[in-house]
Formats: sequence, C-alpha cells, structure tokens
Amino acid sequence: MSKEITLKEIYDRCDEVGTCWIWRDATTTGGYPIIKGGGRCLYVRRVVAELNGDAPAFRQPVITTCGDKLCCNPLHVETSTTAKVGQAAAKRRAFSSLSRRMKVAAAKRSSPSAKLTMEKATEIRLSTKTGKELAKEYGVNLSVIKGIRQNRMWVDFSSPFAGLMR
Repeated sequence: MSKEITLKEIYDRCDEVGTCWIWRDATTTGGYPIIKGGGRCLYVRRVVAELNGDAPAFRQPVITTCGDKLCCNPLHVETSTTAKVGQAAAKRRAFSSLSRRMKVAAAKRSSPSAKLTMEKATEIRLSTKTGKELAKEYGVNLSVIKGIRQNRMWVDFSSPFAGLMR
C-alpha cells in the first residue's frame, strides 16, 4: 500500500526543525499529516512506521516521541497502544481543562431536555426557600439544588468573579 511512497519523498515535503521533520503539506482537519498513495489519503506517520518495518495494526495509534503532531522523522515515529495514548493525554491534562468543562456544560444547558436555565439557577441561589421546596418546584433532585447553591453546578462563567466563589 505505502510501498510506492518513499522516505525521501516524505522528507522532501518537510522542513527540518532541530531533529524534527515538520510536515508542510496537506493535513487532516485535526492537523495530522496526510499523503496521497495508492489512490487514497494515508496518514504520513503510519506510512513512516510501515517503511521503518514497524507496520501498525488496524486502528493502532502511531505517535511521535517528540510530541509534535506534524513531525514525520522516522526516529520520532513509533506505534503505541490506546491505553498509553490516553495516559499521556491525562498527564498533560488534555481531558480536564476548564475550557473543555465549559463547552460540555454549555452543550448540556442548551439541550432541549434541560429542566433549568441560568436564570432559574440564579433564582435558586437567591431564594430563601428550603432545598426540598425548590427541588419540588423546579422538578430536580435535591443534590442539584445543593450543587447550585454551593456554586458547583450551573456556574456562570461569563462573570470574571465566578472562579473566586468556589
């Protein structure tokens, strides 16, 4: 499949930056290098691994040891496992950033099945009623009311002071 593509051809489409070969040709929407070969688009890292004699199995991740997703240097490319890729992402906190939490929360809030809105959450915070009364009134669990009052749920991230109240 990728036998018609050579390392020289890949190298010619890269810029050498330090020890990395930075791909300057086509990429996927996620920013990963791709090349046309055998009538289809192929991931450059997979082609490089295959040319190195380390042919990846179907769906097996191919990573770079330098961490640059555009790097195609055969010395930096290696096959990995999904578990190792997940562990590396967790170490760099790829799954727990504030911006990701905000996006997930916004998506849930905009859902048509959401029982509450930001205005209702503000009303709950300012209310003098008991948690049980509010839970019954809004049709939610008591833990949701407590979470809103303790500023763990329905946090208004548009306020610059939202993070100070945690």
